[in-house]
Amino acid sequence: LQPGQPVSLKCIASGMPTPHITWDLDGFPLPQHDRLLVGQYVGAGGSVVSHVNLTTSRVEDGGSYSCKAENSAGSIKHSARLNVYGAAYVRPMGVVTAVSGERLSVNCPAAGHPLESITWTTGGQTLGRQNTLANGTLVVEGMDKSKDGATYTCTVRDNQGRTHSATATLHVLVPPSIVKFSFPEATQDERIQVSCSLRRGDLPLNITWLKDGHSLT
Repeated sequence: LQPGQPVSLKCIASGMPTPHITWDLDGFPLPQHDRLLVGQYVGAGGSVVSHVNLTTSRVEDGGSYSCKAENSAGSIKHSARLNVYGAAYVRPMGVVTAVSGERLSVNCPAAGHPLESITWTTGGQTLGRQNTLANGTLVVEGMDKSKDGATYTCTVRDNQGRTHSATATLHVLVPPSIVKFSFPEATQDERIQVSCSLRRGDLPLNITWLKDGHSLT
């Protein structure tokens, strides 16, 4: 599209129970501004219809829009890229949260068209154990808090040599690990005590007890 044109994206989903539809832009929440309107309704036959309307498109509105339909039985997602002609631009990213030991994938929220390159750096240096895919996605296998928790910068360049950058602070959380416990031998009517102790895990933490899979009364 050329800047200034209106845009209407529509996502239709069906399922049982009736699914709920959410949208994101390059993996981040949709920007909040008065040019963007999101609506949802249940159409004929029980299908859910959701739309994203942009009254006047701008260069920074470009990116990969994803529609996710979800109910208690599962979820499905579809994505499509919107390109708006103009100079290279990267939307703000803020803090990205990841879990230690898992795979992280972060899209660079790049806009502008046509783009020549998308690159990631950290601390002004090229990436080491982290990788950048051809589409500009930052990928880290087996997140490590000490090695990967840092600030990353995505820089995009358009075909006229213009560049723009934005940074993301990667916050790596360590999941909880519980020390194994066992009950002492006891006879009827005796009092016994066991403790739930955590070997590691970032705060805040919430501890709950279950008996045979059910909450304790």
